[in-house]
Amino acid sequence: TFERNTALRQGGGVFTQRTANVIGGSFDCNFAGRPDNLGGPPYETSASGGAFYSDDANVTIARQTSPALGPVTMFTNNRATNGGAISFTATAERKVYEAQFFGNRARNVGGAMFAQNAANLALGFLNFGGPNAGEGNFAENSGGACYFQNFNKSDQPQVLGCRFEA
Repeated sequence: TFERNTALRQGGGVFTQRTANVIGGSFDCNFAGRPDNLGGPPYETSASGGAFYSDDANVTIARQTSPALGPVTMFTNNRATNGGAISFTATAERKVYEAQFFGNRARNVGGAMFAQNAANLALGFLNFGGPNAGEGNFAENSGGACYFQNFNKSDQPQVLGCRFEA
C-alpha cells in the first residue's frame, strides 16, 4: 500500500525507469507536485503521475493471481498536473489490467491516466469512476479519465472491456 506520499516532480508513490510489476495493492492520496497543505503552488507544471510514473520502463499493473484472485489494484484520490494516478512517457511496453480508479485529479490532463509517446499501451477491464458522487476522476483541461497523446498510427492504445462512469 502506498498512502500519502509526495514527490515534487514525478511519481508521488512510485517512479520507475526499470521494469516494474505491480500485482495487487493500493495507491491512495499520493501527490506529484506540492500538495496544498505544504504551501506554495499546489502543482509543479511538470508534475506527473500522482501515484505511479514510468519513464521508458516496461510496466505491468495487474490483479493478484492467487487462488482467491485477491483484490484488484486500486488508485484513489491521487493528484498531479498530468495523470492524477498514472503517467507513462517514452516508448516501452505498458499493460494495466483489472484495476480501479476513483477520485483521481489532474490539474491539466488525464484525471486518472496520462500517456505520451508510450508505444505498446494495453488497458483491459479497468473501472474509471463509480456510481456515487466523488468517485469519478477529473481533469481541469482534457481527459477526465484518460488522456493519450503523440501515438503513431501503428502504436494506438488498446483498450478492452473498460468502464467509464462520472
